[in-house]
Amino acid sequence: MIKERKSIIKLMITTGALFLGLLIFNNQSVKAAVTVHDDSSINVVSSGGYPAPIYSDPQCTQPTGQTLNTTISEWRVNHIAYDDSNNQNTFQSFDLGTNQWVKIGDVFYTIDPNSPENSYGYHDILEAFSSGKKIPIYNNPQLSKITGYLDPNISEWAVTGDATTGPDKSIGRLNLGQNQWIDASQVVTIYNSYIFNAGTPLYNESGVQTGTLSTINGSSILYYRAFGAKIINGEIHIRLGTNNQWAKLKQSYRDI
Repeated sequence: MIKERKSIIKLMITTGALFLGLLIFNNQSVKAAVTVHDDSSINVVSSGGYPAPIYSDPQCTQPTGQTLNTTISEWRVNHIAYDDSNNQNTFQSFDLGTNQWVKIGDVFYTIDPNSPENSYGYHDILEAFSSGKKIPIYNNPQLSKITGYLDPNISEWAVTGDATTGPDKSIGRLNLGQNQWIDASQVVTIYNSYIFNAGTPLYNESGVQTGTLSTINGSSILYYRAFGAKIINGEIHIRLGTNNQWAKLKQSYRDI
């Protein structure tokens, strides 16, 4: 059973190794909509011991029949392939040596099954909010095997760790405890703190407005701790204090 209270344990990822050889070349286009870079933005990726398939091409269409060593968790990156078909220059795959490519999603920028709470802003997660959806649970961040589903009668889930997809710490996966991973894109990640502007309306649980946020010490930019999330009148609200102090999530922002 997934814990509904947070229990945070710091887990250090074991030091990895350079996988096989090195392939040396500079920026070049490879097939349609994929560009390979000799890029230093990511030096190491993590597989978490997953036997990720290895491909001979950056599009990852030609499997070599080999997989990553499951006794090694971290791998040095030699080149990065970007999928720029959508003009967002997103990661496609990583070359771990001599045209040995692995997909993003099979490896991650970081995998922290038990992230330290409040260690830095990107990991300052209060909970995952599922909106009562029956979301698949997997046995690893690669989402290779479904082990169950979130209970649709529950919307708020404690988060013990995550897997990030790049240097900006974008969260791709969330661990709900005991290696119960979900795709972060299927939930709303609720953080411990948010910024609101003075004048933001407050509501009770029935959706009746109870007031507005006031300036604090003359400042109209207000930092508030979140205490939970709830759908009120079809929109996600976060609780800033009592049950008469719910604010719309879409009216908040974060400064990281």
